[in-house]
Amino acid sequence: MQKTCTYSYNESIIRIRNVVKRQYGVWKRRFPILKIDLLFKFKQFTATAVIHNMALKENEMIPEDWVEREKEENHEPIQEFPDYHPSHTIRQNIINEYFARL
Repeated sequence: MQKTCTYSYNESIIRIRNVVKRQYGVWKRRFPILKIDLLFKFKQFTATAVIHNMALKENEMIPEDWVEREKEENHEPIQEFPDYHPSHTIRQNIINEYFARL
């Protein structure tokens, strides 16, 4: 049972991560300034988020080839942490409390 819960947790993380990475890919194509190091570009990042959301609200469609190109790109696998990593306890609690009930 624990293995199934852990598998479900990992699958959900992968699905969420793929959606987020695709969105960032689309966002970077719409706003090429985001391809520059984001650590120093927080204001630009925030501004493009606002503009992007305004465009979506106005039903401005994202060119389909942007989405397709992002889907085709390879994504690196999620890093596995050893059991003794501090985040392991939090992760295990999420698995036990939520995914065990599914």
